[in-house]
Amino acid sequence: MRAVLAAAVLAAFSAAQAQDKPAAAPPPSWQQGKPPASESTLHPFAIEMTGKASKDLPINKLKVPSGFKVEVWAEGMPGARSMALGDKGTVFVGTRQLKEMYAVVDRGGRREAKVLLKDLDAPNGVVFNKGTLYVAERHRITRYDGIESQLDNPP
Repeated sequence: MRAVLAAAVLAAFSAAQAQDKPAAAPPPSWQQGKPPASESTLHPFAIEMTGKASKDLPINKLKVPSGFKVEVWAEGMPGARSMALGDKGTVFVGTRQLKEMYAVVDRGGRREAKVLLKDLDAPNGVVFNKGTLYVAERHRITRYDGIESQLDNPP
């Protein structure tokens, strides 16, 4: 009787071990086909903010159609990305990776770029309408009324 019982237990145990294990759940759809990071040859490309002085730019190597010319309009705004023209001729310049908003003004025939606003969160969207500057950041849009009259003392 013991031998029969032992054989039955052994057979049951062997049958349980022989059963296929349930298949693992597939990864979420956004991850399917994506190689493990450790095996990936892809890597993020970190860009350099390489604002150069105008004297270091190879402007003379640029080819443009007859009647056109290339020149530096203003400098001193690393990361310049988007622009808006104010009613009084001020050019407002936003950046994407830096935290500053610039204003370019004409000072007696010479253009001067100055930091207008600081500590912004990617101020890339810039719109000027009826005396008001709108600056879009990642999480908000801020309105600056009468900003062209406050360039030397911005809010």
